[in-house]
Amino acid sequence: MILVVEDNPQDNETLVSALKETYEIISVYSATEALSLYDCFCMKVRVVLLSLSLEDAKEQSTDMLSELKKISSLPEIIVCSDKADVQMAVLAIKNGAFDYLVKPYNADSVRLTVESALNNALFLQKLETVSKKILLDQVDLDKRLELAQQLLAQRRSVGQAVTSQELLQLFPSESKFAIPIQELREKWLIKNEHTPIQKPSILVIEDDIDIAENISELLSDSYTIVCTFSGKEALRAAHSQTFDVVLLDIYLPDMTGVQLLPLLKASQKDVQIVIMTAYKEIEVAVKTLKNGACDYLNKPFFEMDLLATISKALQKKYFDSLLPQLDKRMMEDSFPFNTKIQLLENVCKERLEGEKKVFMEDVYQFFPELRQTGIPEGLHVPPQTIKDGIKPFVEELHQQIKFFNPRAEF
Repeated sequence: MILVVEDNPQDNETLVSALKETYEIISVYSATEALSLYDCFCMKVRVVLLSLSLEDAKEQSTDMLSELKKISSLPEIIVCSDKADVQMAVLAIKNGAFDYLVKPYNADSVRLTVESALNNALFLQKLETVSKKILLDQVDLDKRLELAQQLLAQRRSVGQAVTSQELLQLFPSESKFAIPIQELREKWLIKNEHTPIQKPSILVIEDDIDIAENISELLSDSYTIVCTFSGKEALRAAHSQTFDVVLLDIYLPDMTGVQLLPLLKASQKDVQIVIMTAYKEIEVAVKTLKNGACDYLNKPFFEMDLLATISKALQKKYFDSLLPQLDKRMMEDSFPFNTKIQLLENVCKERLEGEKKVFMEDVYQFFPELRQTGIPEGLHVPPQTIKDGIKPFVEELHQQIKFFNPRAEF
C-alpha cells in the first residue's frame, strides 16, 4: 500500500496516476488526514510520498516527517518538495527520509523511486532501526547497568574511559530509569572518567592541498589526522590503519567521492564518512547519504560547523557500536506475541508479492525459540502454509516443542 500526502490537487493526481496501475493507493490532502490514516494503517503502508508544503502542517508548525516516524519507522518515506534545496534534501535524508523528489513530478522517476523504496522496505532489515528507537525504553534497569558494565570493560581494554555524558544516554533524564548525575558520579561506573583517552583518528581525503592543510591544522590538537589527496591514496591508507571518521571530498583526480564511498565502507564498515563539496547538487547529496555517508558539508564551511559535524559523527559511531551489544532477544521479548505475528505476516505477504520465498530463518528472527524444532534455517515455508495463516503454523511449532519439553517457556 502506498500513501500519497499532497495538498495540491494536480500534483496529487500526478502521483496517483503514476502508481495506481501497479499499487494500492491511499491519497490524502492534509497533514491531519495523513496522521490519522497512517496511525491506523502503518503496518500495511509500505511507502509514503510526503509533500513538504502541506498548509495545515505549516499552520501548526508540524514536522510531518518526524511525526510519521514517531508512529512507525517501518515504511519508507519519500519527501516531495517544490524547492531544489540541497540542505533541505540533506536534512530530510538525515531525519529518515528514503529519497527527495523535486516538483514538477516525472511519472517514470516517481515509479522508479517508489520501486527502489519498496525493495528497501524489508521488515527484517528495518527491525534493527526500530530496536534502536524503542529498545532502551524496554530494557529494565538491571539490563542497563549490565550494558554499562560491558561498555566500561570494553573501554578499559583499549585504554579509554566511559564519561558521565555517555552514561546519561543509557539513563536519560526523561526516562523512568533516570539517575541523578551526582549519584552516577558516586558509582564505580565512572571512577575512571579521567583516564587518558586515545585521540580519535580522522582521514582527510581532499585534493586541494591548502584546504587539507587547513583542516589538519584545525583538528590536530584533538584528533589524529592523516591527509590523502586521491582515491587510490585514500584506499591505501584505509587498508593500513583504522579510522573513526573520514572527511571525503566529492571530486578527486582519479575518482569521485560517490565511487570511493562504498570502497571505504567495504574496507572499514564502522567508519563514519562526511562528504565535503563546493557544489550544491541534490542528487549527489541524497545518493551519498543513502549509500552510507553520515553527513554532508558544503564548502566553504565554518570551523564550528566542521567541529560539530565531526562530534556528531563520532557520537553516531559510538552508538552504532554500542547498540548491537544489546541482546537481540531483548527486542524480541518486548513485542507481544500477536504483534510479532503481525510483523511476520507482513514479511510473508511482501515476499510472496515479490515472488520470493519465506525461509525458516525469517520465522526465527521473530521467534528464536522455534530453533528448538531443529528445522533448518534454509528450508522455505510452503506458500500454502502462509496462505492458511502463519499464526497456526507458529502455534503448532510451539506445541511440538512443548510436547518434547513440557518445561519449555516462551
